[in-house]
Amino acid sequence: MGVRIKRPRSREPAHQTILTGTGPSRALSVNCVCFLNLSRSTAMTDETLEIQHYQKDGVGRFWAKVDGGEAELTYWLRDDDAMVIDHTYTPPEARGKNIARTLTERAVAEAQEYNLRIHPKCPYVDKLFQRRPEWASLRV
Repeated sequence: MGVRIKRPRSREPAHQTILTGTGPSRALSVNCVCFLNLSRSTAMTDETLEIQHYQKDGVGRFWAKVDGGEAELTYWLRDDDAMVIDHTYTPPEARGKNIARTLTERAVAEAQEYNLRIHPKCPYVDKLFQRRPEWASLRV
């Protein structure tokens, strides 16, 4: 699955980070926008999902505009370098297109990049973790 970073408009920074000293929120990206090509998915072909990420003060959200509204994954960061994924949602009109899975994969990639472990509190994400043995070492 290819990832492209959206080029900023002239007044927007290309990438922002927050630096808070200690804890997992010290280097997570804020307002990161990326495009994921979902052409490998059998349910969604020749479509691109624009995933946006916002995180502030240890609370974050990955989201994408889809048919019917916004799909989202929300999380919060614990002081022990763990990302607690507590919620996923896909509007009914966009279900069955692997969008929640793609948001979860993006959150997992972000956690790996910043050496965070994941507590999959959301039942959907917990089920994905059970199906993905390569993520077992990330689980809290």
